[in-house]
Amino acid sequence: MNNNKLTDKKIADFLKENLPAERNDEWFVRKTMNRLPERRRRLFSGWEIASFIVSFIVLTVLLAWQLTGLYTGSVIQTSDYILLCSITLGYVFLLFSIVMPAVRRG
Repeated sequence: MNNNKLTDKKIADFLKENLPAERNDEWFVRKTMNRLPERRRRLFSGWEIASFIVSFIVLTVLLAWQLTGLYTGSVIQTSDYILLCSITLGYVFLLFSIVMPAVRRG
């Protein structure tokens, strides 16, 4: 570990000695920054979109499985209501997690 610190220090010293000095030209920076196009940020990353799709598919499969069980079964139990409420809350949470970033960005 100590060897790495020495190597890092040697590299930093070498770069300080051999690199040309930084230009101090404020006009160049301002002009360049004024000409750059505005950066457009995506609303969601690829991972977020993938997780939304997977969540929607899982919730839909759970809902279909639960409704099929309700139609084929003769007795509706408390656990059926709890699972249906949980699935509904999952859909609501998924909807808010998709809509709220767009609302915040305005």
